[in-house]
Amino acid sequence: MGHLNYHVKLGHYLLQPLCLRMEDYTDANAVFNEWGAVIQIRDTNLAQTQRDCPLQREISRRELFRRLNPTN
Repeated sequence: MGHLNYHVKLGHYLLQPLCLRMEDYTDANAVFNEWGAVIQIRDTNLAQTQRDCPLQREISRRELFRRLNPTN
């Protein structure tokens, strides 16, 4: 499931949340900890198979939207 968003410079885009249901977690930190474990497993599997997948590299939102802010 994605959430439709809109930005003046980007137009419409989909944003997929890390977790669709928060009921199973005590707080947002628990979600991020769980997601961190998923990323670690993925990275370990890629390293073991000696593969590189640039599309799955983690980037921050700041990196993603940096080009939209002329002061950066």
